[in-house]
Amino acid sequence: MCTLPNDLLIPILEELAEDYKTLSTLLTVSRNIYALALPLFYQELDISRQGPFDDRDLHSVVQKLYHRIECNPGRQFTTSLRFDLWCFFDPLPDVRTVLPHLPNLRRLCILGPDPIGSDVLQLIPSTAQLTHLMLGRAFYEQSLLSFLELHPKLAFLCINHLRHDFGFDFDDPSQPHPTVPRSALPVLRSAEIPDDILRLIAGRASLVDLAITDAEAPSPPFSYDVAAAYPSVCSLSVQRISFSGTTSLVASLPNLRYMRVHVDPREMDDTWRAALSTTKLAYMRFQGMQILRNSDEPVRRLFEAVQSLALVDVGAYGVEPIFIRYHRNTSAEELVHIPYRRWKSWWESARDDIEDAVCRCGR
Repeated sequence: MCTLPNDLLIPILEELAEDYKTLSTLLTVSRNIYALALPLFYQELDISRQGPFDDRDLHSVVQKLYHRIECNPGRQFTTSLRFDLWCFFDPLPDVRTVLPHLPNLRRLCILGPDPIGSDVLQLIPSTAQLTHLMLGRAFYEQSLLSFLELHPKLAFLCINHLRHDFGFDFDDPSQPHPTVPRSALPVLRSAEIPDDILRLIAGRASLVDLAITDAEAPSPPFSYDVAAAYPSVCSLSVQRISFSGTTSLVASLPNLRYMRVHVDPREMDDTWRAALSTTKLAYMRFQGMQILRNSDEPVRRLFEAVQSLALVDVGAYGVEPIFIRYHRNTSAEELVHIPYRRWKSWWESARDDIEDAVCRCGR
């Protein structure tokens, strides 16, 4: 294998890009293969469980990564870091140890029980222009919003939970609120954020994917404001469909094409069907904690109400999510596996199937 030309070796090694065990072994074969395999080995660092049968000692993995990291030649090739602190028992690894040593980082995901503050994010080298940022929990502070301004290439922003420590009331207009500078996030494409900060990034014409997390009960006027601020949104994901004002939001998004809700299809009442009937919706996904059986009747009623709707998937969370798929022009159901694609919009893994279903409907 060592005598093969690089033009043949490189495609072979690229096929092994996600097989870290094999790549680790290949690093010891020869100097040439070491030089070719090292960028692939360090390109995407994923410190998390890869499935229910992954029994690696992650503490050992972190210790090896942290050992003399400032001298590690592979760190310059790291463009993606995913650190899932939920996978560890005490003591939790300190992500601050690795962040300053990743000069070419582009995609960062930190999940865990403790909020991430700007003191952690500011350790990222200035040469690392982020395009994707995903935080499980974060402190909501002006310095966090100012950090976003330093990364104008940020296209994907996900913050699942915010901790408010600055002591103001969102519903009190007399209080000054934190702001996001108008110059920040000029190319933001996907935002998965709590509804109480949607207003802070209003006016980004580049935004096409919107996911509202921690939705409690925004008023209808607030929903209308969101719709007016994001006329380019074609994809919407909401945690619950029962909160007030969401139907107004859905009905007033002129380019809505893909929608995901985390509820049983049987909870979709006439009000919702009426709201969706005014949209250009082509694809809908119902996703819960388990596969939702006996969904045929509510899904068929949805097809009747929404004439543009071509495809509906009903399924569950999981490492390999399985869905029951419904087509407009057939009563047959099928089980499909929709892979989860990290750093991609939730609907992109089904894009080809959606477009095929739309074409079959003559839309």
